[in-house]
Amino acid sequence: MGQPEGGSFCDTDLPPESESALRANMTWYNYAQYENKSETIGWQSRLQWIIKPGKEVFLTFNSPLIDPLERSSPEIYEARVKVKYTVRF
Repeated sequence: MGQPEGGSFCDTDLPPESESALRANMTWYNYAQYENKSETIGWQSRLQWIIKPGKEVFLTFNSPLIDPLERSSPEIYEARVKVKYTVRF
């Protein structure tokens, strides 16, 4: 339970959170969350590719917080790429 300005709220993780191994070095994660104060649902999908240990690429997609009963509200979707590279001396 959080305590933001104006009252309390509860974020609930929605089942099923899924994790799928597409290959030995590639994993796809999906995660949904419901927030009761605004009655919205958000979703994140992430693809992780481990090229070699210390060298990884992440592709992430975030959906907006969606009110299932409100169909006319504008929505902004985000996609991001993160590259992690370890250099050893």
